[in-house]
Amino acid sequence: MKEFLDEYLTDDVMYDLEVKSFGRIMGVLVEKYVIDMIENNTGIEVMRESDQNLNRAGYDIKTKNGIRIQVKFRQTKGKTPFSCQTYFSTTRRHSAMNLGYAARSGQIAYRKDEFDCVIVVLCPHSEKYGKESRHPDNWRFSCIDVRDIIDQENPDFCELNIKANLLEKGKEWDKILMKLDKESSREE
Repeated sequence: MKEFLDEYLTDDVMYDLEVKSFGRIMGVLVEKYVIDMIENNTGIEVMRESDQNLNRAGYDIKTKNGIRIQVKFRQTKGKTPFSCQTYFSTTRRHSAMNLGYAARSGQIAYRKDEFDCVIVVLCPHSEKYGKESRHPDNWRFSCIDVRDIIDQENPDFCELNIKANLLEKGKEWDKILMKLDKESSREE
């Protein structure tokens, strides 16, 4: 997948996309990239789409030990990729289940039971750092346990933003994910 992204992201068309369009296009590609990254850097086995329930809600990847991972691609403008909070909500899941508190801001908050952790792929913002910053070699990663982003005002939901200190705490994403995966294998 990295080789594909290396080639794909050198195309002038991709570099010239506006920020929102670039983010939308990268969503699915980044999930595949993260699967490769997990398997290559941690040894954790990830279930392939054919092994997973394609109607699942709330997570993008599942490990063989059952860890459900939400993947988010975010373009950052901070001094470091980890120094600014990032939004963590969606507008794409309108249903009766997502009314009331879940949609309090116009965005849909994730429920705390939809996934076990989130891997945030942090890409330097092209308007601040130049279009070459979009290359995967410049991306950074953060893994956050869902227990760290539960909304204290309504503990059934996650916060609408992931704070910078949590992004920083999660930058050893591989160790955090291996710990969660190991804990999950003990529970089964």
